Amino acid sequence: MEIKNVYEELGQENYAAVKDRFCGNEKLLEKFVVKFLQDPTYKNLEGSVSEEDRRGIEMNAHTLKGVAGNLGFCILQSVCADLVDCIRSGNDEQIPELFDRVKSTYTNIIDVIKKLD
Repeated sequence: MEIKNVYEELGQENYAAVKDRFCGNEKLLEKFVVKFLQDPTYKNLEGSVSEEDRRGIEMNAHTLKGVAGNLGFCILQSVCADLVDCIRSGNDEQIPELFDRVKSTYTNIIDVIKKLD
């Protein structure tokens, strides 16, 4: 699978814009997408959720939102933004549901990235 196919399989219609963000260099984009597999932010977020650490949840969800946005993973960016907003507005009862959405979206992205040649 090629990098463009990753974005197609994920339903991201912004591949051209993401590629432009990397100066049109598909190999550079692919390098950073593959590095996403080792990014610790999701695991940190998962730990913060299990520990009910509101500050950690906010910080890690916000960081993951930014990384996802930079790589053009708009769906993950959006669900992370919802989780950040939930924390900031004090709606703690929504954390489990929103984290489940983050987890599902993140897992899907990881599974697709692993298909790269």
